[in-house]
Amino acid sequence: MIPILFLGPSGDRRIPRAVEKLLFRGEALLCRSGQTAVFSREGRTYGLFESEGWDALRWRQSLVVIKEGARGAPLPPNALAGGFVVRQEDAPWLHQTGEVRGQVVSCGMSLRDTLTYSSCQDGQPVVSLLRPIHGPFGRLADPQDLPLPPGISGGYTLLAAAAVSLFLGLPPSSNTL
Repeated sequence: MIPILFLGPSGDRRIPRAVEKLLFRGEALLCRSGQTAVFSREGRTYGLFESEGWDALRWRQSLVVIKEGARGAPLPPNALAGGFVVRQEDAPWLHQTGEVRGQVVSCGMSLRDTLTYSSCQDGQPVVSLLRPIHGPFGRLADPQDLPLPPGISGGYTLLAAAAVSLFLGLPPSSNTL
């Protein structure tokens, strides 16, 4: 199973919902319990976990998506994950709180970010990956433009969902179009 941890306030479900809508709508839901959902897609199992702490940082192939408002959670020493998705303004905090072992994908509106908005064509947002992302199992996502289906709220929510898609090497679910 590839774990995806959404770290931050438990009441803020925008990013987990956007990831489910973008990548797993219509896919096999294996289990849902509280703030946990497990899906199967393309022969792999993905676990979506929401937490206010760093308890899921045990897996090298995990992806940690840091929600807005999670800045107060101290990062454990040598935090291990395959990748960390973070708002551009929180990237310095992530590096200052501990030794991060995994790729940091910053999302924002600057050319310094890993992922940013590119354009919007006919109501369809397009995001740009400005630097390569090394995902689990040796996947490499090269710089590219990624058109996303309409209907996912904008801002960091949209960028974080797109970062998960690129990190995992999963295109948007055909059921979102």
